Amino acid sequence: MAVKAQFIAGQWLPGSGATMSKLAPEDQSLLWQAASAGADDVQAACAAARAAFYPWSHRPLAERIDVVQRFAALLETHKEALATLISRETSKPLWETRTEVQAMIGKAAISIEAYH
Repeated sequence: MAVKAQFIAGQWLPGSGATMSKLAPEDQSLLWQAASAGADDVQAACAAARAAFYPWSHRPLAERIDVVQRFAALLETHKEALATLISRETSKPLWETRTEVQAMIGKAAISIEAYH
C-alpha cells in the first residue's frame, strides 16, 4: 500500500520519488516511511499553490482568521501527540518539544494580532 504523504490541491497523494524512511535516533525503530515527492509532484504542488493563492488572498480577513484559529485549536487538541512525535524524531527532551508546539500555537495569535 502506498502511503499518501503529499498534500496537493486538497488531497493526500502518494509521492512518485524514492522511498524515504525516518528512524528514531534513540533506538533506530522505524517512525515512518513514504515515497518522496518527484519532479511531477513538485510541479503539481506549485501549480496548486498558484491556483489557490488568488482566492485565498481575496477571502475576507475574518474568514482567514477563522482558519488560523481552527488550525491553532487543532494544534492545541493534538499538542501532546505532536510533542511526542517531534521528540521521537529528534531525540529532544519532551519538555522542549512541548515548548515548540506551544510556540506554534502562540504564533497563530501573534499572526492574527499583526493584522489588527
